[in-house]
Parts: sequence; structure tokens; C-alpha cells
Amino acid sequence: MFYSLRTKLTFWYSGVLAIVLVVFSVLTYSFIAYTQEQLTDDALLEMATAFLNSFVSEIQQGNDSQETNEVKSIKDIANETINDFKFKDYYFFVYDNNKQIITYSEPILVNSTTDTLFPFLLSELPNLIDKSESKQSHFYKTFIINQYQVRLFLITSQVEKQPYTIVVTCFLNDQKKFLSKLKYIFFITIPFILVLASIGGWLLARKSLSPIVVMSQQAMQIGADNLYERLPVINNQDELGRLATIFNDLLERLNQSFEMQRRFIADASHELRTPIAIVQGEAEVTLSDPNCSVERSKESLSIIQDEAKRLSKIVEDMLTLARADSGQYQIRFVSFYLDELVADCVRTIRSLSSKKDIKIICEIREEMLFQGDEVLIRRMILNLLDNARKYTMPGGIIQILCEKQKDTYVIAITDNGPGIPQDAQAHIFERFFRADKSRSRIDSNGGGTGLGLSIALWIAQTHKGTIKLSHSDSFGSTFTITLPIQNSL
Repeated sequence: MFYSLRTKLTFWYSGVLAIVLVVFSVLTYSFIAYTQEQLTDDALLEMATAFLNSFVSEIQQGNDSQETNEVKSIKDIANETINDFKFKDYYFFVYDNNKQIITYSEPILVNSTTDTLFPFLLSELPNLIDKSESKQSHFYKTFIINQYQVRLFLITSQVEKQPYTIVVTCFLNDQKKFLSKLKYIFFITIPFILVLASIGGWLLARKSLSPIVVMSQQAMQIGADNLYERLPVINNQDELGRLATIFNDLLERLNQSFEMQRRFIADASHELRTPIAIVQGEAEVTLSDPNCSVERSKESLSIIQDEAKRLSKIVEDMLTLARADSGQYQIRFVSFYLDELVADCVRTIRSLSSKKDIKIICEIREEMLFQGDEVLIRRMILNLLDNARKYTMPGGIIQILCEKQKDTYVIAITDNGPGIPQDAQAHIFERFFRADKSRSRIDSNGGGTGLGLSIALWIAQTHKGTIKLSHSDSFGSTFTITLPIQNSL
């Protein structure tokens, strides 16, 4: 189960979501904490500035009242000012030049927090002011008193040529409680969301991968005996549908390959069975006749020799195709003149055609330097010429044209035989295929094997060329060989 794809996808999905949620929570928590700190500092600065302005204004008014013999002390002025600035959780402290406290805000609500913090503030603020930060005209500072956090803002200003220090403090208890609740919410909601997302992701992965399960079950049932069956394609527009389509195409190619192999084996068995039966029959007849004459024995041996040649040719062609299919045929590329090779093949086939009084016309228009396997190219041309010789009627004509067309060499071989039926033209390059079954043994020298055109096609494709039936009717057929001039192999 833990090695299944949907489990892995669920783990990956949950892991990525967990990272996203944790990063989001950390960033959100940090942003809120930073925003609260900035708002607190802005509030402290605003209150300190307003208090200082009011304090300066009160002192100036006190100085003006001296002319009317109404004298107010600095402490009285500070008390009057503080009375105007009474806020919950915000407290003011006023110090003189000697860091002696002049006055401070009384707690609005008397509770355990103020009972704990105020004595400490009154005793420790002078020490805080004396620290290095006191050299600055103003600064912020956060300190902890018995697990309570206090934010402090200090500002020093000259009032009537006398320096005074104003300290504004704020208790951060409510803010810390809010951040603690926010953290608690994150700790509760993130695992809950991950559990729900994992369940949903597992169900979604199961639903999404269900076509793969169906395809795998169907694929397990497909074997060599039922390659015609195909995988179901639910939606050919998505990835799984395209995968099923590609797999079905693969099955189709395998099915065609298996069919070709079956047909090849069946045809090979049929081709081999006839000459073997002839050889066996002739040998049995000769051996069973005690009065067999020398002439009869020679005739049987001649028949056996012909069939042996035919068997040898079939086996050789089958071995060639088998080595070609497995990629084990050693190909040797050399440079040679294709026109000279064609002329040599024509001389060879002309001697075989003399018995049927067939006229061979070869037209070579220019030199044709080519790079390839000379033995295979010779075999390809001889196969086509021999095929034309077999199906050309006595007294007929075979025409060969060799020319250069753009970047290719073209060799066209035309005979004036009976032609190839329309329904057979698409199969002529298949192994052991013959358009006219009655003519399978037409040649007195053993007949064809049904593999000549298949071998010729393989040779052409090996040299990045082609062979095609350009024309065929009742007046004859034309096979065209096309080979690239610049053969990079």
C-alpha cells in the first residue's frame, strides 16, 4: 500500500500543503506581530509628543501667571498635564535633570498586574534611563517584568532651558494574549486541514488513477493469443487517455508483427514442404525400384538437385531476413560506381534471358558514384531484374533506365509481363507473397522463393532509399529504385 502511486501522491500533496500552510502561518504571525509592534510604537510616539507639547504649554502658561503672583511648581504642572492623559495600559512618567521622578500616572484599574508592575517601574526606570540608550534623545525598549512585557518610549527635551525626560509605557499583555491565541489557532487548524486535505487527496488520487487500474487489469489479460484486444480509452484528451491510445497503437504494431511472423512461418513451412516432399518422393521411388535404370536414376538425381538448390536459396534468403530483422547483418560501405554495377547485373541477367529470347535495353545517362554495400546493392538489382525476367513473356523486352534526379539516383526497371493485379499491389513486398500462385514454380531453375522483393526493400531502406511499384497494368510493370547520392551511413 505504501508503495502505490496514489499513496505517494497523497504524501507529496500533503507534504507540499503542510509546507505551504506552515510558511503561510509563520509569515502571517510575523506580519501581525510586526504590525502590532509598529502600531504600539506609533501610539507611544504620538502620546509622548502630545504629552510633551501639553507639558511645555502648561509651563509657559505657568511662567505667564508669575506676573499675576500665581506661582505653580513643576510638579503641579506635571500633575495637571498627566490628569489630562489617562489611558488604560498607557502610563506616563516625568523626570527632571537629575533623573528624579517628578510625577507619574496612577493606575486606572488596580489589579495584580498593576500591583506588580508599578513598584518595579518606579524603582527601575531611573536605571533604564541611565543606560547607554539614555545618551539618545529618544528610544524604544521592551523589557519583561515577572513574565509581563512592557514597551517603553523615552524622549528627552529642553523646556525653558531645563531638560526633562518623558517616559511612556504600554503593557503588552493583550497583544501577547492575541498572538498566543493566534498561534493556538494555527496549531489546531493546520493539522485539521492537513488531515482533511490528505483524505481528500487520497480520494482524488484514487479517482484520478482508477483508469490506470482498469488499464493495468486489461493489460494483464492481453497475451500473444489476444493481441487484438485494446485498452479502454475514457478520455483521449487527457494524459491517461493519450497513454492508453499510445499503448493501443503499440499493441496494434505488435499484433501486426505477430501476424507477419505467423504468416512468415506458415509460408516458410509451405515453401519448404513442397521441395522436401519432392526430394523424399523421388528418393523413395528410386530406392524402391530394384530395376531402376541409370537414366531414371539420373533423372531423379537431377530433380533432387534442383529442389536442393531451391531449398538452399530459400534457407539463404530466410537467414538474410532473420539477420536483418535482428540487426546482426554486417554491412560494409564502400565507394563504387552504381552505373557500372547496373551494367554488370544486366550482363548477368542477359545470359539467363537468352533462352526466352528476351531483349534487354539498358540506358545509363551519366556516371553515378555511390557509397554503400556493393554486394547488397548488386543483390537488390539482380532480384528485380530476375523478377522481371521470370514474368516477361518470350520475345519480350526489359528496359533499365539509370539517371540522376536532384539529390537522388533513380533506377527504373520495366518489363512487359502480364502485370500485377490491383488488389495484390499493396502486398507484393510482403514475405512469401505471390500475386499468381500458379506461377510460383514457373522458373526451370528452381523458381522464386517469394522473398526477393522483401530483401530488395530491406536493402534499399538500409541505404536510406526506397523501392516502389511505379506502374503496373496488363502491358507490364515498372519498379523504381531511389537511392540518395549523399549517403551518410
